[in-house]
Amino acid sequence: MLDFISNKSTCLLMSKNSIEEDYRELYVYGFNIIYSTLFIILSITAISYFIFNDICYSFIYIIVFIPLRAFAGGYHSSSYLGCFSISNIFFIIATFFTFFLNNLPVLMQYMLLLIFSLYICWSQQSKKNIETVYTLEDHKKFQRNVTILCIFWCFVFGILLHFTKYSSMIVSTILIVAIMIHIKNRKEKNHDSSF
Repeated sequence: MLDFISNKSTCLLMSKNSIEEDYRELYVYGFNIIYSTLFIILSITAISYFIFNDICYSFIYIIVFIPLRAFAGGYHSSSYLGCFSISNIFFIIATFFTFFLNNLPVLMQYMLLLIFSLYICWSQQSKKNIETVYTLEDHKKFQRNVTILCIFWCFVFGILLHFTKYSSMIVSTILIVAIMIHIKNRKEKNHDSSF
């Protein structure tokens, strides 16, 4: 279905002479990324609204998750269905973890946030995480951006903590990114040891 919608969108642009035939595959791929991300965001929002009766959980999760995941990386599913399923399952886990965190003392929540953030930043420093398509300079830029994002979310958590029950979703989302990085690192370690 995703390919069908992406192809239709590309054909629509081609019929309007907005793109050339040479760029067809590039546009299909771009629409695939846009639509897959949009469908995941919509499903997470629907789960937040219908299951947890509160749409704010999805907003905070998405706002924290997308930029951090873009720079920090982590596990990638080999299919769209796997990505869609894992994204929704991780959101549900994060929301339940948020309920758990709301019952913990503030200092404990902040300590967990720092631990998860440090794990993400430390994982980015590992030389084995450098992808072959990235230069060392790109890796350092990603590492710097991840560190800045983690510090930013720690700061936002501290501010939100006094105003809302949703601040714990920041901790939960950073935990999910840390889990995804850990899964990727484990898979790479197992893959490297099989040779």
